[in-house]
Amino acid sequence: MPHRAGYFAFAYEWDHHCHKLFRSIKGRFSHMLKELGELEYQHASDVESLLNYFKKWHYNKEHYYRTMHEIDRKRFVIDSLGYRGYGVNRDLYQALDALKDEYGGHIHWLLTERFNKHIDLSKKLLYLPQERIDSMDSHYIIGELCKKLNWAPDENIPVLPSAHLDLGRYLHVMSRETSWAANTAIFQKLFLNLGSSSMTIMRGSTGYYDPLSGRDMKITGNKNFIELYRELFSSLHTFTSVGTDFLKRIHYVLSKGIDPDAGNFRTFDFDDRNGVTFENGNFQREVGDLSHVLWETGQSFHELEAFICNLSRSYYMFIGIHPFGDSNGRTGRCFLNFMLLKKGLPPVSFIDEKEIFALPRYGGSIEDMHEYIKARIMKAVNQYFYERWKMGRFGFLAKNIYNVSFDSGFHFRQIDDVPRKLEVNFAAYLIGEGNPLEQQFRNQGLVVLPDEHLIRNMTIYCGFSHNHCGEWKHVFHLKNNFFIREIRPETPGVRVFDIDFVVELRDEHSCYDYFNCCVVSHGTGRIFNNKGLNYSYEIDR
Repeated sequence: MPHRAGYFAFAYEWDHHCHKLFRSIKGRFSHMLKELGELEYQHASDVESLLNYFKKWHYNKEHYYRTMHEIDRKRFVIDSLGYRGYGVNRDLYQALDALKDEYGGHIHWLLTERFNKHIDLSKKLLYLPQERIDSMDSHYIIGELCKKLNWAPDENIPVLPSAHLDLGRYLHVMSRETSWAANTAIFQKLFLNLGSSSMTIMRGSTGYYDPLSGRDMKITGNKNFIELYRELFSSLHTFTSVGTDFLKRIHYVLSKGIDPDAGNFRTFDFDDRNGVTFENGNFQREVGDLSHVLWETGQSFHELEAFICNLSRSYYMFIGIHPFGDSNGRTGRCFLNFMLLKKGLPPVSFIDEKEIFALPRYGGSIEDMHEYIKARIMKAVNQYFYERWKMGRFGFLAKNIYNVSFDSGFHFRQIDDVPRKLEVNFAAYLIGEGNPLEQQFRNQGLVVLPDEHLIRNMTIYCGFSHNHCGEWKHVFHLKNNFFIREIRPETPGVRVFDIDFVVELRDEHSCYDYFNCCVVSHGTGRIFNNKGLNYSYEIDR
């Protein structure tokens, strides 16, 4: 991106995200040093042992150049976007510079030394032109060694992982083997997962100020989110004008009753210089650029690769600009997932730090965000198949599923059956005592217990009421008779269990408008009740 006239915007002094990014890159360099050190003592005497040697060398060479390129790219982004008025982290820029100086030259020297270690043997076994040696062309050497062994080169040349959209099986199963009702139910649930990443919904707090009590914030935030989700799904098959007015509409529905400026772009700079500043016309200029990228996103809708690329650009710019006073994350994520749904792709979740590292303030580039979004789409595809498998296991795949809803991490949906049924789903997290993540997760209203036995033996209390947060009637409890399955966690150091149970809606429940539940661990005395609100669902009659 070219420099533009203006003052450099400083924001976000060194924080824990900077520290994690710094440690991650330093850890990669340390791993390269370890492996290159091992190569000093790894001998080769024949074709196969030489192949193994160069495969390991090649992997570390590719890792080195990718890491160095990442550092250079982040430094360029911080430098260039800073002059365009984006709040970026100059401390991180200097730390990346120091890492490059400390490790870059030494690792390059080691790569050269280790490459030349077995060159004489390579010359004896292969035709090896001098230009291949001078360029340290391990790709060529591995390919020639594979030919000697009659092995396929493509299967033996180490390749660093990268995101790739492999949607063939998903599109076939989704469009040809799954009913419209089942697809809709799965998509709705995946979309509602966004609520679990909202501080307003989960913690009862906003990013900058809290105009309401935590209780009212959670109620209003969740109500607005459900209203937006229903509005967006009702317009999936109609024309949508992709522009800043659409973003303002999303923000308005999410923020009404919470933010007095709901639906309006901010007119001030954040104290911490987050987003784009107003000085030198920065804000107006970047919003204008965003409008153009949004237009390009709409224009590329019918070309999948171009569409995903432009959608990633739109999201990257929107979050980087931070045009609203609050709720920028939820607004951007709802927009992105709505556009994915219109394309027939499953909604993605945003609950890992890789998204943060792809943002401008940490030197992330549009290319980084594009790779991240592609990876999250493939993650969502896996989640689609898992949800579809569960529906089949419960016998719901061919049923009419309706009134899908969400409350602070708990998912609800009704099934047209005899008798009618209500499915409830949530995640329970196993985090050991003393782990700082434990309190963080509990503050978000999540079910957190210190060992697996307690999770498998927790009690789920349920009841019906006439009003939201009203007195419970027909109270019952579940213990050891609900679906439980450990799933892959997004956060290191945490184990996650998928919990699912089904309630029959009988005639005696027909006069009640709400179903409510909470989770109790008698082993620890902990009660998980959505900070006193319980997890509540309005029944569709």
